[in-house]
Amino acid sequence: MKMGAIESINSNPNTRGKSWVELIRQLHKHYGMEYKGNNSQSRIEKGFEIFLKNQVHLFSDNPYHARVEGDNGKEYKVVISACTCTCPDKEYNLAPEERCKHIRAAELARDEQLGLLPKAALDQIEYFRRKEVTA
Repeated sequence: MKMGAIESINSNPNTRGKSWVELIRQLHKHYGMEYKGNNSQSRIEKGFEIFLKNQVHLFSDNPYHARVEGDNGKEYKVVISACTCTCPDKEYNLAPEERCKHIRAAELARDEQLGLLPKAALDQIEYFRRKEVTA
């Protein structure tokens, strides 16, 4: 699948451009989730932003365990295989099988490390990483 031209990357999901939306759709599909395209930012999109900012630190001896830095400066422990995170969202708002943005960020980092993400998504991720560095 060939992706469209990149229009921009900024913090407003409504003005990021078609490629951002397409990438988020690809990530939803990769993780078997339905993309609803509503105005509220999904946990996968928020997780992707954390992932892009390199706030995920996979354990070198086990890529299913991670430390994830939250936007509030706190650090959360994630166990991907058990679908657990020490953040309040996971503890109070989500069912045991549901994933918070920190788990989604850790999944992205793990899947990138293990070469499990689709090539088209990897190409777009690299583009957005370059944009983050130069922004």
